[in-house]
Amino acid sequence: MRVLPQPHRGLHPAYPDWTEGSLRNRLGILDFLLIAGGLALPFLFRRRQPLATTIKAAAYIGSGTMLCVTGLHYVSCRTARTFLEKQGIEVPDGKIVDRVGCFDSDDAVLSGGIAAMLVSFASRKPPKVLGWKRYVGTFTLGGTLGATLWYGLMWYRLGFHRFAQIAAHDGELVKEAEKCKSVINSSPPHSGIGGLAALRLPLRGTSNDRPSGAQVSLGQPGAGQQAEILKDGPHISVQIPGEREPVPRPQTNYEWSSDHEIEDLEKHIAKLRERRQRVAQESEWLWAWLSEKEAEYYNSADSKSDTPNRKEMLRYLDLLSAGQRLTWSEVSMVDWMIADSQKRLNQGRSASDNQGQVTWRASTTTQTVPEVALTGARNGIRELDGVENQLRQAKTAMAIEMADPDFDMKEDNQVYHPVKQKTVSEKEMFLEAREALDKQLEEFALQRKILGLIIEDSQKRTQ
Repeated sequence: MRVLPQPHRGLHPAYPDWTEGSLRNRLGILDFLLIAGGLALPFLFRRRQPLATTIKAAAYIGSGTMLCVTGLHYVSCRTARTFLEKQGIEVPDGKIVDRVGCFDSDDAVLSGGIAAMLVSFASRKPPKVLGWKRYVGTFTLGGTLGATLWYGLMWYRLGFHRFAQIAAHDGELVKEAEKCKSVINSSPPHSGIGGLAALRLPLRGTSNDRPSGAQVSLGQPGAGQQAEILKDGPHISVQIPGEREPVPRPQTNYEWSSDHEIEDLEKHIAKLRERRQRVAQESEWLWAWLSEKEAEYYNSADSKSDTPNRKEMLRYLDLLSAGQRLTWSEVSMVDWMIADSQKRLNQGRSASDNQGQVTWRASTTTQTVPEVALTGARNGIRELDGVENQLRQAKTAMAIEMADPDFDMKEDNQVYHPVKQKTVSEKEMFLEAREALDKQLEEFALQRKILGLIIEDSQKRTQ
């Protein structure tokens, strides 16, 4: 049961129901006896009459705490009622007790408090604590013990539930990875030139963009880490927490220009070479460490038996290998950025010698058909077509809903906007979603068009 439940809970996103979210949303009136009991327990360490002093302290502190909390409960309910009535939401009348159909923290507090009162009534000890102080004090201490045990059990159960969620989530990621083997990989060492991966790269992104697969694989922070994307150099760079300087990424910044382009490019190449040397040393060190751990695994008896120790060793090797691959990939990307900067340096020098006209071209001795890149582009087009088809179906459904005569009634329904963090009309959120859908379709159309042009031009060059 719930003692003095808040009737406005669950009527608005600003006031989530007590059963939703974390344990702090489960906090009830009686749970504040934890504060009173916690403040009274130090009196147990008194030399003279510790038990009597503790019960008296718990009585006074518990009474004062419950009076204050009850007053705050009344004020918060009145404030919430005023806010919700302005939003057009009717708030039901409050109750003294509400049955929730499960054993709750208030049940634990009441059970512990009543049990402590019965023990005190039966024993009549300590003799110097009489009247209301005996029963209020023992109820406070017993309720504190009951609430403590209940919350400890809940945290224990939620901890296992959380681990189960993580395991299930990892399993889904593995399944999705198996499904997407035929789709172009967004990781730069194996990336092609098409698909959604290219759209997710932070070319025009901000610090609040959702991280892509490439960002995660490169150790780039997501939205919660507030990564700052900088475009003040020859390559896009990201300010990653923990790094003293922005980390350049293998993406040419074609919008970059400088009055001292040659000198700035030479400095940029020097910094890239310093970074390559440092990361290459780390990669070599990790490679040696990985080979040692692999030798230990191959030479152990656990490598040929299905034991918990074998699973731990395999997971250890997998994670260590992933860290080494990360540094190896970083070295490859830095090599590409050095070559790209050198190419741009040659272009800049040729422009300065030919009245601003870039005459330098990279030479090639082969006429190989770029099958890997073209396969990535074709897979990207198929991926875009599939997602675009789903988006167009969603747009059609939205158009049908907008044609409904009752659509304008959504103006009166208030919903919580997770981005703006305030309540807006359901119609406004609907129209924003439709506008975002149109923009996404435009991006997909442009991406598909450019991929088609690249495939066409590559075929002309290899004829």
